[in-house]
Parts: sequence; structure tokens; C-alpha cells
Amino acid sequence: GLKRAVFNRSETDVKAGERYNQARIVCRCPMWVRKRIDIGWLDLAFAVRGSIAGGAAESAKADVENHWSGDWLACFSVRTSLDLFLQAANYERGSEVLVSAVTIADMVGIIEEHGLVAVPIDVQTDDMSVSIDSLKPAITEKTRLVLVAHLFGTIADLTPVIETAHEAGLLVFEDCAQAFDGDRYQGHPLSDVVAFSFGPIKSATALGGALVRINDEDLRTRMRAIEAKYPVQRRWVFLKRIFKYSVLKLLGTRTAFRLLVLGCGLFGRKLDDVLSQSVRNFAGGSLFTRLRHRPSVPLLRLLERRFKQFDMVRHDRRCQSGQLVLQELGPLVHCPGGRAARHSFWVFVVESPQPAILVSALRTAGFDATTVSQLRVLMPGSSLREIPVAAEAMIPRMIFLPYYPEMPDAELIRMADVIRHFVASGSSNPSSIHAHEHSDTAATGETASHAR
Repeated sequence: GLKRAVFNRSETDVKAGERYNQARIVCRCPMWVRKRIDIGWLDLAFAVRGSIAGGAAESAKADVENHWSGDWLACFSVRTSLDLFLQAANYERGSEVLVSAVTIADMVGIIEEHGLVAVPIDVQTDDMSVSIDSLKPAITEKTRLVLVAHLFGTIADLTPVIETAHEAGLLVFEDCAQAFDGDRYQGHPLSDVVAFSFGPIKSATALGGALVRINDEDLRTRMRAIEAKYPVQRRWVFLKRIFKYSVLKLLGTRTAFRLLVLGCGLFGRKLDDVLSQSVRNFAGGSLFTRLRHRPSVPLLRLLERRFKQFDMVRHDRRCQSGQLVLQELGPLVHCPGGRAARHSFWVFVVESPQPAILVSALRTAGFDATTVSQLRVLMPGSSLREIPVAAEAMIPRMIFLPYYPEMPDAELIRMADVIRHFVASGSSNPSSIHAHEHSDTAATGETASHAR
């Protein structure tokens, strides 16, 4: 089964009056929002125009697929590509797929809908790579595929995984949904399938779509033939999506976010619930009904535009800021993936034994951290299988920090200071943390004010 990536509900369920008071505190200071939609207003305007004007589907698809060298397929989503692959591969029911233990429910759901068994492979949380010590003993005569995901923006060297898999006659599906790094990384050349996502909360988002490389020609041909029978996403559906995420982009501004927080407090809604529901890429209806579409022309044209106009300077700024935060946090704070040799910092994650209290301290300091995530721990369905101990220990302790290139260094350092002091003090009372943070802010108020 899957364990949810949230902490104990009893730790976070508070009364409506307490939520309202917290909202009042949050609204008295500027707030760095947890996540900003990574798309510009001109991109959104381009997408609106494309949704109205339409265009030729075949040329739009070809232009996207030819952006990188190799044999690529433009899909509706990474989940769609996994479904296509499993249909084309046509594995015998009961066959096993080895999966990175930290995953999302839909990926496991797709595997199980095909009558296959998902088997967890533990991760090494220092760099978020798949544990070879966990992978090797998990391979049996029933194993057919290894599905490995790069997590949080880390890009692991998959050579040991691929060599181990290929020696056993297995294929490797490399999930790069969280690992887009511009043209610098296009997947491991020996991976049998490589999939990049451009969903709403991903880097260089096109509000949907995926680019998938399939090395085997016969497999690629079968996947194309299956996809060709899917209905095309309607332009008006994509247009609705554009307007939805335009609103969410607007909420990334501080004034709009203050109003949202206050509204949640007034109406007794949890901010985490409101935001997590709003950014779900696939909601409602059966899983395969939602996935089995072809991307619309405006989606493909927007994806092509995002490729051509990708801001590598801004992207590198995000990578550099991540290293700055790691340095400021120091050795006392464990950051999953922090020791990865290659990291694009799609998100910034820290661990804490008291996540709810640290989130409260960060929000009071003006940083909209959260523990809510779609990530889950995949647990083995059989007692004979190894439990992913590292993943199981990490998930309930994770905190996602507000983090994007627009955050000034002074604010990143201040955020790191709040976390570092919390960990160093070992206190379950956030008041001491707040007092420390406010004293530091007062001492450096001019600098912080200028940075904002």
C-alpha cells in the first residue's frame, strides 16, 4: 500500500478560531508563497491566442518532438506515457515493476490497473538516488521493469541502476518529471524510456504535456499507434486550464496571497487543502479516462515556446540559491537530496521531527512552508519483500520551503536561520524561535526591507 506524505492529523487539526488568529498573524507581514507557477504572463497570453486560433496538429507535434535529438514522443502527460508503455509492452499479469519507493499514487495506480505488481525500491535520502543494495535483491523471475524517478530536482547517475537492470534482462523507465534542467540533461542515453513532464507545477511549465524518448523502434511504433486512437484534448478545455492557472499565478503575489490566507481563516478552510486541491493535474473521473488523450495544438505550441525561450540564467540562479541555502542551514539540518552531485532544486525540502511546529514558526516569520505533498511511500504488498526504511522515515518529516529565483539572498538566509535555530534549540515551543527571528530581523531590518 501507499503511505500518505502528511504528518499525523492530530498535530495539525486546529480549531477555526486558531486558524483565524494564525491568518491574522500571517497577514500582518509579507509572505513568501510556497510555490509560484513557473510561467510568464506573455506565455499565458500566447496560450490564450493559440486556444482561440487553433492550428495544424501534425506540424505542432513534430516541432516539439524534434527539439531534442533522438526519437521523442510528445504526450499528454508522463502518466499517459507510462500507460502507453505498459500497453505496448503487454507484460503478463502478475509481473513485477520495481519502483522508487517515494512516488505518487497515480503511477502505482497505472501499474496496478495493468495487472502488474509494484515493488518498492528504497532510496538514499542524502542524494535521493535509488539504493543498489535494495534494487539487486528485489529482482526476481517475475520482474520486468525498473521505474526510477529523479526527485526534488536531483539528477542521479543511473549507470549502476541501468547496468544492474540490463544484466537481468529488464528495461529501465527513467522518470524525469522533477528533473528538467534545460537542454543540459535529456535523460541517461542507456535508459530504455525517458520521460519529462511540463505539468502545472513543473519547471518551464506548459500547463501540461510531456516529452518521452523511447529507444526501441518497435516499442515506439506501438506506443504511437495506441496514442493515435486517443481523443485530442479540446481547445476550450485547455483554455479553461489557462485561466485557472492564471488565477493561481496571481495568488503568487503577496497582496493576493494575504487575502487568500485571511479568507481561509474567516471561512474555516485549511490553506494547505485549498492550495493542494487547486494544483492537482488530474482530478475526477477514472484514471485512464483522464490520461488517455493527445495534447491539443495550443498546448504543443506553448510547449515549443517554453523550450525555445527557456531562461537558463534564471534557472541557474535557482540552482545557485539552493546551494546558498544548503550552506546556511549547515550540517544540523538534513535536506533530502542535499548531497546530490547534480541538483536543479525544483523544490527545497528539509526534514524535522516536529514538522507542524517548524511550519508554524516559518509562516509566522513570513515563509509559507508546508508538509502537504502528493508524494507517498510505496509499501510492499508481501511480507517477504523489504520495507523501504529510509523512505518511510523521511516522508512524515518532510517540509517544503518557499523557494524560487525571485527570492533575494537576504530572505533565503533569514529563512535558513529560522530553521537552523529551531533545530539547534530542540524546542517544541515556537515562541522562542519567533523571538529570535524577530531580533535578527530588527538587527538587519534595513537589508531585509531593501531585499523585499
